[in-house]
Amino acid sequence: MEDGFYAYVTDYWNWIDASSSIINLVFLVFLNIDVLLDHTVISVETVRTLGAVGCWNMWIKLFYWMRLF
Repeated sequence: MEDGFYAYVTDYWNWIDASSSIINLVFLVFLNIDVLLDHTVISVETVRTLGAVGCWNMWIKLFYWMRLF
């Protein structure tokens, strides 16, 4: 049991998958906060940068998936 969990946690592709979900969730939260509070809490540059990192991360996952073909 521990070997399977250890193998899962130490695989860097699983970290990329988890970080992608977290970054996209944080982006959506920041975007909603930004829209509701009229750009007073989070700068537009921060939201755009976070969106770009999330998009780049999704491209990396896509290319990993394309290895199958």
